[in-house]
Amino acid sequence: MDMFVKKLFFLPIFCTYVTIFFVTYFINIQKGVLKLKHVIDRPPKSIVILSAILAVLILTIAALWMPRLLGENPYECTNFAMGSYVQQTVYGTQAQEAATAAVREISELENLISWRVEGSDVQKLNDHAGVDWLEIDERTFSILEQCLDVAQSSDGAFDPTIFPLSSLWDFGGENQHLPDAENIDIALQYVNYKDLRLDEEECSASLKYHYMGIDLGSVGKGAACDAAVGAYE
Repeated sequence: MDMFVKKLFFLPIFCTYVTIFFVTYFINIQKGVLKLKHVIDRPPKSIVILSAILAVLILTIAALWMPRLLGENPYECTNFAMGSYVQQTVYGTQAQEAATAAVREISELENLISWRVEGSDVQKLNDHAGVDWLEIDERTFSILEQCLDVAQSSDGAFDPTIFPLSSLWDFGGENQHLPDAENIDIALQYVNYKDLRLDEEECSASLKYHYMGIDLGSVGKGAACDAAVGAYE
């Protein structure tokens, strides 16, 4: 406890010293020899701005170092999901439980929205393209709904139904290659977010035509981060 008190006492002294040093240095550089009374009565605008920036910087450093001063060791773990390594550094009395919950949420989400996972909502929607509607998990529905909002706002610059096109490259597969222009033109005919239909009341979705497909690779990792944050909370 004595060591903790010493550390906690040292931090504001150090921050104050750094602030005084930089402000004094800046004053001398900009004005040469400047009377202290003038600085107090009418500080130049640039000095005020610099002081505010330094204050924010010092508070940020203090916030980052506070867990260390409290002697709190983070829980760290690395897992693999969605084709990427997921590294967590979690602080708190329930850090390990929170990290474990986050991994579980990310894994569950991957099993819902990855077209690579057999039996996932997206895989089943792709298999039933042009056939019928399918009931899907609320989490999948929410992500598809957000994707359609972005697709509409961007006038199709972003399109979640890009699977017929993206699959030509076989990203992550054993036959990765550059497709020819003819196959790209054919695949583009089946990319159209307007043909991805959602029914909020039934929590269901469908792809209007055969050969269409959904690929959420562009949003999956962001959705995974949201799921992890939800688990932390």
